[in-house]
Amino acid sequence: MKIRSRHLAVLFLVAALTGCTKEDMTQGVDRTPKQIISSSRLIQEQISVFNRSAGIRFNTVNAYKRLPVYVNTEEEFFNNLLDLHLEVLPMYVFEGNIQSGDYYAVRGYVVSHNADCYSERTLETHSMDGDMVSMYGWYMSDLGLEFQLLSPDGNPLGPDDVGFYVTPEPSTTIGSTTYLKGFAFSLSPKISIGGVRIPAEDKDPSWKTIALGCVSLGFKWDDSSTQNLPDQSVEMTTDPQNRTVNYHFKTNNIREDFSSNAIPVLFRTDQRVDFSFVWHVKEGVLCSKDYDFGAMKMKVNLLPKYAADIAGNVTVTSEEDDYIQIKRLKSDCSSQEFSMDLPSMNRIPTGNIFFKNTTRSYATNIKIYREGEFETADEPYCIVNTNLDKNDYTSTIIREGVYDYIYELKNGDTGESKGTFAVRNVRVQKGEETQISTMDGKRVN
Repeated sequence: MKIRSRHLAVLFLVAALTGCTKEDMTQGVDRTPKQIISSSRLIQEQISVFNRSAGIRFNTVNAYKRLPVYVNTEEEFFNNLLDLHLEVLPMYVFEGNIQSGDYYAVRGYVVSHNADCYSERTLETHSMDGDMVSMYGWYMSDLGLEFQLLSPDGNPLGPDDVGFYVTPEPSTTIGSTTYLKGFAFSLSPKISIGGVRIPAEDKDPSWKTIALGCVSLGFKWDDSSTQNLPDQSVEMTTDPQNRTVNYHFKTNNIREDFSSNAIPVLFRTDQRVDFSFVWHVKEGVLCSKDYDFGAMKMKVNLLPKYAADIAGNVTVTSEEDDYIQIKRLKSDCSSQEFSMDLPSMNRIPTGNIFFKNTTRSYATNIKIYREGEFETADEPYCIVNTNLDKNDYTSTIIREGVYDYIYELKNGDTGESKGTFAVRNVRVQKGEETQISTMDGKRVN
């Protein structure tokens, strides 16, 4: 019997792929920028979608009670039975901080379309008179999920390389059907958030070729909530060596009688389970270091197990009836395992450009270009979303490098433009602040 199967949709939250044009990286009132990027701002950024087709094969099941009664089910294959939704937000805290290293915030859910494989049907037995029995199934009995962080070469990490910044949820539930989903955490130092696209032809990525990405003085995420799932419990374990996360969502409360009503509705219809955790790869491990553009991998494994109930009257001889009560048939399903590349990150360290307006005009339309790109680039490297009155200033977090700082002066009363000006060859170094003002600018038009 051929089966249907849904796609596994894997989504990467890739933040600020086109630079900081969508982020206000300045305050315009305080010499020290104090912005904290929150999850709500990142959700608006570009999303990359990875689709994978999945199929689950139910191997042939033989059931019997008392010779010569046998029940066979044909091998069945179901496509699109599981949908995986997966979000991975990569973050990097620069060297020299107690929190330094790579972070991978993973959250998602799996929907098992149990109705696609569940039915009430009759099966022929191999008894002397060829009687029929009733089958109630297949229904989900154990939904297993496994996640493992791998090196860029696809190898497991060691116990000294990776740990959990946020431990996996849901945790094991004993005697409860309420569990946490989502996570709440924050990072306080300078941080690079989200992935960047590295062109395939760029064999030597650098500040001159890669987008700014999203940089901030901190990051905060909070979407933790509780969820109640009756008839289901959770077993969660983590490997102490490589921090693999393993979940088992166990089916409970199957009654002993034989009918569809004996099986909770959750396991005969759409069943959703959520998960979340944050891995931390320590500073200096693999690509988790300043100036590295390497990308980690992740292995995902879906481990579904299904069951069925069989009952019926079967004639074994002309004088005797045998009542078959095979309570649990278990299907030996193949796992769904695959590996995928996590997004690359821009780990070039940052400094600050401090800019002060010393004129009587407003400084506005502030844009920052990489050195020599002002006349040629389609877009600036960074846009500073602020207007500066006389003696106002702004401080912008930006990658280490050399820049042209462009601004326009306008009459504050009439709005008349007094021209566009540039401060050329502004050199930014790791962890330092470069100070410039309108006194350094020269008219460009």
